[in-house]
Parts: sequence; structure tokens; C-alpha cells
Amino acid sequence: MRLALAYAAGFRSWGPFDRRARLCNVRVAETGLVEIIPTRHGGTRGADKAFHDRAEFALSVGHAPTTAELGAGVRQGLALSLWPPRPP
Repeated sequence: MRLALAYAAGFRSWGPFDRRARLCNVRVAETGLVEIIPTRHGGTRGADKAFHDRAEFALSVGHAPTTAELGAGVRQGLALSLWPPRPP
């Protein structure tokens, strides 16, 4: 399935997806405050693999943000999710 998706996107393997992946998490605190937490990509192999929260770059988008505010926050969070991986 993954290889079929890679072919459909014009790639010969899944590697470009893994190498260029970015992630940010959207969390709602008990107080109702919505936060965007960027991550650092640790790669796909080795002890540092996977995504790691970068809490120092967390963004608050307020309580009950509009769709536009949430979207802008996610875009900013993705911009702060760095590749190649760098230590926090």
C-alpha cells in the first residue's frame, strides 16, 4: 500500500516521504487552551528515530480558535518542525 502511494505521488520508494516528513501536535489543555506543539524529526533509524516534541516552540491559539486561527497555527507549527534533524 505504501509503495502504491509513493508511485501515485511520482516517487519510486517511500523514502522521500520519510525524509521530508513534518509533524506538529494539536493539544487541548484541561483549561480549554489549544496549543500547537512542533516536533523534531529524528529520522527513520537509530536511537533518535521518530518525532520528538519541541515544547520550547509551543504556540497557543487560544480557547475555541476559529478554523482560520487553528490552520494558521498548524502551518506555523509545521514550519517550526525542522528537517534535517537538529538537536533541541
